[in-house]
Amino acid sequence: MTDKRFNKTLLAKSLSMLLGATALTPVWAAEADKAQDKTDMEVVEVKGIRGSMARAMDIKREAHGVVDAISAEDIGKFPDANLAESLQRISGVSIDRNNNEGSKVTVRGFGPEFNLVTLNGRQMPGARLNGESTRSFDFANLASESVSGVEVYKTGRADMSTGGIGSTINILTAKPLDQPGFKSSLGAKAVMDTSNEVGSDITPEYSALISDTFNDDTFGVLFSGSYQKRDSREQNARVDFWRQNIDIDRASGEVTNNNQNPHGNTWYPRNQRYTINDASRTRTNGQLVLQYAPSDDLKATLDYTYAEFEENIARDHFAVWFNGGANIEELLIDENGTAVQLRESGGDYSFTSYDDAYVYENKSLGLNLNWQATETLNLDFDYHDSSAGATGKGAGNDSWIIMGANNLVSKSFDATGTDIPIIGLQLPEGQSEIQASDIEGLFGQTNSQFNDTDIEQLRLSGKWLNGGDGDLARINFGYARTEMITHNTASTSGNLTAGFYGGDQDLWPDELFTRVSTGGLFDQFSGGDGDLIPYFYHTNLSELLPVAQELYGDDASWENGFTANDLNSDHFITENTDSLYVQFVLESDFNDMPLNIIGGVRYEKTEVIANSKQIIPQFILWRNATEWSTVLSSDQDFTAERREYSVFLPSLDMDLELMDGLKARFSYSQTITRPGLQDMRGTTSVSASPKPGSRTANAGNPGLEPYVSDNIDLSLEYYYGEGSYVSVGYFSKDVENFLLTETTQQELSGLRDPLAGPRAQQAISDLQGQGLATTDANIFDQIVANGGGTAEGEIAQSNDDPLISWRVTQPSNAENAKLEGWELAAQHVFGESGFGFMTNATIVDGDIDIDLTQVGTQHSLSGLSDSANLVGFYEKDGFQVRIAYNWRDDFLSVYQEEPTFVEDYAQIDVSVSYEFNENLTVFVEGLNLSDETQRLHGRYKEQLLSAQQFGPRYNVGMRYSF
Repeated sequence: MTDKRFNKTLLAKSLSMLLGATALTPVWAAEADKAQDKTDMEVVEVKGIRGSMARAMDIKREAHGVVDAISAEDIGKFPDANLAESLQRISGVSIDRNNNEGSKVTVRGFGPEFNLVTLNGRQMPGARLNGESTRSFDFANLASESVSGVEVYKTGRADMSTGGIGSTINILTAKPLDQPGFKSSLGAKAVMDTSNEVGSDITPEYSALISDTFNDDTFGVLFSGSYQKRDSREQNARVDFWRQNIDIDRASGEVTNNNQNPHGNTWYPRNQRYTINDASRTRTNGQLVLQYAPSDDLKATLDYTYAEFEENIARDHFAVWFNGGANIEELLIDENGTAVQLRESGGDYSFTSYDDAYVYENKSLGLNLNWQATETLNLDFDYHDSSAGATGKGAGNDSWIIMGANNLVSKSFDATGTDIPIIGLQLPEGQSEIQASDIEGLFGQTNSQFNDTDIEQLRLSGKWLNGGDGDLARINFGYARTEMITHNTASTSGNLTAGFYGGDQDLWPDELFTRVSTGGLFDQFSGGDGDLIPYFYHTNLSELLPVAQELYGDDASWENGFTANDLNSDHFITENTDSLYVQFVLESDFNDMPLNIIGGVRYEKTEVIANSKQIIPQFILWRNATEWSTVLSSDQDFTAERREYSVFLPSLDMDLELMDGLKARFSYSQTITRPGLQDMRGTTSVSASPKPGSRTANAGNPGLEPYVSDNIDLSLEYYYGEGSYVSVGYFSKDVENFLLTETTQQELSGLRDPLAGPRAQQAISDLQGQGLATTDANIFDQIVANGGGTAEGEIAQSNDDPLISWRVTQPSNAENAKLEGWELAAQHVFGESGFGFMTNATIVDGDIDIDLTQVGTQHSLSGLSDSANLVGFYEKDGFQVRIAYNWRDDFLSVYQEEPTFVEDYAQIDVSVSYEFNENLTVFVEGLNLSDETQRLHGRYKEQLLSAQQFGPRYNVGMRYSF
């Protein structure tokens, strides 16, 4: 029988290998695994790409279960400028991008909401706007300079926090006592974003990390900070929605229907718009860490982390809107049921001026006490209070005024053969293009959103080491209490009249509108550049606003100015979880081959309380030919929903060293992901702009069960040299309680349709008698002419109108899903040549296939895609070159009423640096050198949803360490 007595020397050697220049053991186990006698430790500091890859490989090799890691190359030097962009180099990890910068991660086909992100082992809250709460931490909020490593745990363990079916991602930050003595790193970058047109062509980034220890290395202080600014432009051509099964029998012109859809379903574009986003963003990070170790048996760590991400965006939208019905003069429907060519009568060419401004803020204060109570018992106490906030700046974070030329004879749409559909405009006879004098106001709106999530977490954990004989090496145990509360509000001004196309062209000064050529826009896509509408009119919201207030300030809707005064949603969700775990570690051998077995169970009990303000819709108002509003009642109350659930989560990890360097693994675990916070709200909300074809409502479900996944992992890994290995792994996940977003037709709150009532029927009869087309615009005008409108010339619902049938979506636990895949990875260093490479590929598949021919509720799994990486490097004599290629196949991003598919994407990044001496390094980085674009489509490629164009980015900088 192998002797399993506690061996300080072996433990110390393992720690020195893991520490190096960083502290890469997760906080829930790190302190318990440290040796008591620091004199036995030999710390060897290895820098650069080779050192980083070697440390990451050692973590993978020594870990229990399937773990991948990224290590800092040196203090203050992470491999990529963005954490998400580093994580995509790991097999099975893909990223979502926001403005061409890594934002959130998908692991093994499970999207951001299925991956738990922790900071030094602590669960981190997330926050974002757009009316949603989130559990997903946004990596774009955190700079990489203070990060010493990131670990991705792909298998579950009893001693790890729950929440990630896909993975648990642990971000590790530097600590002073891990690197005794004085250490510092100062960095500066000049950032050149080639997409920029409005802001600064060169923006700065600064970073600093300073660490020192005192009093014989028993007290340490570390401070890190960074400031980053980036100005950029995003070009985005999009169709906001493809309407299902519109009534084409009312078409006034020729319809060619080649539809082969077995259910007869068709899809029709809601609009076509083009957006130019000029963004200025700043990221400010800071961290302070204090450590005190009065003895070898006790260490205290107090840390505070702050991150702020601020963005200001000025947007230009230019667009056309399609109504369908009797407005259709010509229509071609292809074999898939998609309207790929059409021409509609009338309408406007609109120009919208947007201002968006918001701030994301993360704060975390934590205390950790680690006590080696006896030679065999280690106790760890950890507490943190962390918050994430997202809020708009000024009057609102989403404000706009829509202007337009409402004099089109017709407009056309052609989605055959180009990436971006081609739009054509027919103007009145004798007019070659729209003039500034043709433009008048429609309406304005400002919205203000707020989202705040707080997590307070207390953990008590222990580790008992077996000082005697036997295969049982240690027992880990612990208790945790996690309290989370999230609060989300949204306020709006409602639609403030800016004329509602009432013929007020002469009231708006022509100098407010600047004609801008579209030449060169969207030139990476077919259908862009020369195929675009050749011009649009740019406006400034700050210049339009005082004119609108002067012209329409007497309207009651403007009496408080352009502010979001109407609180239209207010949601609180409280979630409290108590957890207990025990885990046994056995170290043995099988036929003289070292065998490790780690088994445990985790018990969790969760209580959820959902309080939401229910605001009752009062009636429907048809404001003009194209605009509708839902008028809300002043009556409102708070719902109160409460539920509890408990889970037992077993886990088992086994690894067997078949021969020197060859390791086989087996893992089984049960993991959970809790329902999305927005899905747990206790209210139903209807669309604020209920145009025909856009009458939707959303209902929450506080009674949702957590996703539960049974996971099996098998892997074979061969470590054959310093920093070199190959591995192949198989994984399977069988998930229960998958959410199914069901869409049903429901009549709500007595809301009625003026377009389908007796006033509309009389108007249609009158129009037909006059030989006029029964378009929505003509019907509206005729109802008003017949005396069916209000004193303001609008049409309110009446008791004679039929009830509206709303498309109501609500989540429920309705489905199971199975996902499986393969991960292949290789890493090799070519001796002392300086050359090396890392490559990996993930092949993933699931039993969830949606039927594109059907509409209605379908079960889907978002984020499922294959991916691959290849990184080559050269590092010698102070010179370093790194080339990274990342590819992700197309995937389903979301399915809610209609699917959104993200097309395949590949990006090339390059970095070059030269180390003049052990202190000074200069570098050049190039991101997205292949100038990649991103395109999203609906059921078929002809159904464009978004075509985004960015541009390469270049960084030039220096780093000084001493």
